Amino acid sequence: MTALAHSTLGSCVPRVVCIVTVPIRTSDASTANRDQQGLLLTYRPGTPLVELWPSLAHPQRQTVKAELCRLIVRMRARHFSYYGRPTRQPYLLFSEFGTETHACCNSRSEWDDSRVRAL
Repeated sequence: MTALAHSTLGSCVPRVVCIVTVPIRTSDASTANRDQQGLLLTYRPGTPLVELWPSLAHPQRQTVKAELCRLIVRMRARHFSYYGRPTRQPYLLFSEFGTETHACCNSRSEWDDSRVRAL
């Protein structure tokens, strides 16, 4: 999704450089060592919105919301011949809770519904 957003919106979104695998080693013998995957992204200087939000006045928050809406509308304006991964394989998301599998979407409405659930 980040790569798609970068190709659609440009430099306001970090570029995906590669996928990295980091070995997670534990000192506890009862817990198995495992690898964790992540994305290596280009650096975008700034302060995360989650840190700024509490200090923003109402008009500033409205401006941020309007800009986010504009970016979402710009992303949705693009039309693709597929929704999800080009290979139509399920998405695999890795987190501290384990691996989540999400089916590839077959239509724009399935894609929209999946994005609503993700949010």
